[in-house]
Amino acid sequence: MATKKHSPILVIDDDQNILSIVKAILCDADYTVLTANSGKAAIALLEQDAFSLIFLDYMMPVMDGPQCMQYFRQHDLLHGTPVVLFTADGYIAEKTLAMGVQDHIKKPFEIDDLLHMVEKWSGTSLLDASLPEDVQQCDT
Repeated sequence: MATKKHSPILVIDDDQNILSIVKAILCDADYTVLTANSGKAAIALLEQDAFSLIFLDYMMPVMDGPQCMQYFRQHDLLHGTPVVLFTADGYIAEKTLAMGVQDHIKKPFEIDDLLHMVEKWSGTSLLDASLPEDVQQCDT
C-alpha cells in the first residue's frame, strides 16, 4: 500500500503503551506518526512542524490536556490543526468543545474508532522535520 499524502499525525500521551499502540495502528494504515510523551515534547514539535491531526491525552502529569490546549492556543501553535482528545472519563468528554478540541475518543478505544477519527479530521499535506530525542517516528 502506498503512503498516504498527509501531514504527520501527532499523538501526545504520557502512557508509553498508548503511544506505541496508536503509532502501530496508524503506521499500519500508512500514516506518518510522531509521538510526544509530554506537553513539553509536543510544544517542541509544534514549533517546528505542521500536523494534519493531533491526538491529546486529557490526564498527564505536569501539563495536562487542558493546559496543553491553553498553551497551544496562546502561542498560536495549532494553525487550524484539529485536536482529538483521549479520555477515559465520559463527563470530561462532554466538555471537550469548551476546551477548543474538535472531538474526543474514549479510552479504551477500538481500532476502527481511532481510524474513523483520522479519516474524519486529518489533512492532506506532508511536511518534514528533524525530531527531538523524546519523540518517536514511524520507521520508513
